[in-house]
Amino acid sequence: MTGSVSVNSNVSWSVSSNASWLMVTDGSSGSGNGSFSYRVAENTSTDSRVGSITILGSGLSKTFSITQAGATASSSSSTYLVIDLSGGPEASSYPVRYTNEAPDLSSDTCRTTELWMRGIPAGTANLGAPGDEIGQGIIEG
Repeated sequence: MTGSVSVNSNVSWSVSSNASWLMVTDGSSGSGNGSFSYRVAENTSTDSRVGSITILGSGLSKTFSITQAGATASSSSSTYLVIDLSGGPEASSYPVRYTNEAPDLSSDTCRTTELWMRGIPAGTANLGAPGDEIGQGIIEG
């Protein structure tokens, strides 16, 4: 995504970004009225991220925050299927999600209430040995 911002000023000014994925591409400084352009790189993570662009001039500043949503993971492009087991053994269903982020094995949630599987496509998943499944559920991608 790209954009541009008009600057109305009677002093010299400069523009900076605090994030590598949020780039000032043209007009990073000027004197008087002017404009600058920026580009927001694609967010391939499923996590959202926040960056800012700051305009400085004669001791004054104006900061704009930009929040970019995370990418939507799908079964066809994701590396991991995560099953939330926090409902316990009596639950009638378990929420699932897809992600490309590797599991944080030091996380209590990852170690106690999530089942991580690598490279599982959408369809039906059987947990356990054939003929002695401990659970079955539909996995929607």
